[in-house]
Amino acid sequence: MTLTIDNRLNGDVGVQATDVTLAASADVGTVTIAHGGARAVYDDTHTVHDFPVLRLDTGGHRGETPALQVSLPASGPWSARWYVWMPQLQDAGHGTDEVRSSAVLPTHAWTVHGTAGGNVGTRLQTPDLAAAPLVWDSSDGSAVALGQLLRVELAYDGTDLVSQVFAGHATTGARINTWLGLADPGRTLNITGYRWRRRTTLRIGDQGPEVTELQNDLIDLGEDLSPWGADGDFGSGTQSAVMNQQTDLGLALVDGEAGPETRAAMDLALGTIPPPVYLSHLAVADDGVWIGPAAAPPEPSAPAVLRLGSPI
Repeated sequence: MTLTIDNRLNGDVGVQATDVTLAASADVGTVTIAHGGARAVYDDTHTVHDFPVLRLDTGGHRGETPALQVSLPASGPWSARWYVWMPQLQDAGHGTDEVRSSAVLPTHAWTVHGTAGGNVGTRLQTPDLAAAPLVWDSSDGSAVALGQLLRVELAYDGTDLVSQVFAGHATTGARINTWLGLADPGRTLNITGYRWRRRTTLRIGDQGPEVTELQNDLIDLGEDLSPWGADGDFGSGTQSAVMNQQTDLGLALVDGEAGPETRAAMDLALGTIPPPVYLSHLAVADDGVWIGPAAAPPEPSAPAVLRLGSPI
């Protein structure tokens, strides 16, 4: 196994992550950061091998959520490993609809949700967050609880994508999910912590309580929906208000449709602040072999003892 990327992702507590700080913690290869700023900061709330880790706070949308970017091998199999402290996602009150995008490839994101028992659940999601997720073809191993340090390993052999999630440094007891016959998902990998909710996309002509909820959120954000207010009818006034928010919140697509990404940005603007994720020890290998736990740093050598009469 040859590692093309091996980076501890550690730095001085309180310092914002940059390409320069990421280069300083690298043993092999290059990791860069997009959309960093104040949302990507080194933190010792959690540690791996006593190193501070990288705290990522979600942005309102994907374009403002920090992502660690690496290149995968240009062809052939590959594997990746990273550590992540993931919160208890069911605590948000949205069931399995509360989602974190954790590993983003060009065609699919590997996402995490909480099961009813508070354990790790995974799906693949296309860039259209309103599309149905791709459920694994097989799920094996043991349940692994959220709310702790996890070690995630992904491997792609040219046909199948497999994920393994372990508790910390454990080498047994993983939750193993496999997606069979997956076309090459691409050769870049972004590790992130973007929070969103699975929701129906609402658009002009829709009616019902979901539209009323959206309209109340728009009113709370300062939009004027008079004379009808939150009447549960998605008309041109609601469409204009959604477009205003998409512009104000910096979304790439301003189309007047309220999908999961638009609603997630509105959630954040309304004060719903999800807990962060914490990342450490990111590695990539060029042969699809499982990388395994990150090795602890070697113990420092004992200082030499000088004896009387010894030459100095």
